[in-house]
Amino acid sequence: MASIAETYSLMKDYKNAEKYYINAYSIFKKLDDPVGLAWVLTNWSNIQDDFKAFKMRLEAQKYLDITGPDNIMSMNNLGNIGLLYSKMGNNSSEKKKNLNLAEMYLEKSIKISSQTENLDNIIEFLQVLSKVQAEKGKFEKAYNTLEEYNSLNDSLYSQENKNKIAKLESQKDIELRDKQIQINKIALKAKEKQKWFLLSGMALLAIIGCLLFYQNKKRNNRLYRHDT
Repeated sequence: MASIAETYSLMKDYKNAEKYYINAYSIFKKLDDPVGLAWVLTNWSNIQDDFKAFKMRLEAQKYLDITGPDNIMSMNNLGNIGLLYSKMGNNSSEKKKNLNLAEMYLEKSIKISSQTENLDNIIEFLQVLSKVQAEKGKFEKAYNTLEEYNSLNDSLYSQENKNKIAKLESQKDIELRDKQIQINKIALKAKEKQKWFLLSGMALLAIIGCLLFYQNKKRNNRLYRHDT
């Protein structure tokens, strides 16, 4: 059910995705399966508005804290809870409280991500954290966080570009090698044909030589009989 729901979600068929997520959630709830519930809730939240997504992610985190607080699903969910907290708050008092919670969740996500060297996660949530810190008036911290984000982001994409270049060069080498193999095959075939033409020519010359020899011998025999 859950995988079907995810497939519909990727196809942007949210109506059917919602139906299968509800069924999957119900099944995992009856089975008392925290891993399944966490998986369904985190994915289901992606097709909800911020308020519903927030509630789902908080519930999912309860299960993740039990099953694997340091796994990739947990660190990503913590970061997204932080992001959602940063968007909430209708008055200054509520906004301040939510920004504090946003900062806490984001820092926790980044800390766990750093321990597992999950650069994509670190980069994504460092950017959000710098905005939260700026909103809280922690401008020096926000600047330092943004600097760290820029450094890691440049490093990651620089490495990705190097990998792409290396891949292209490798593909070029493979193409050149394959082309050379084709050229060698053509040359070999041409050489084989040439050899057979040569052998055929030599055989033909031998046959012609034999015929001429035979004809010459025959003529000499006639002449010899005529003279005698």
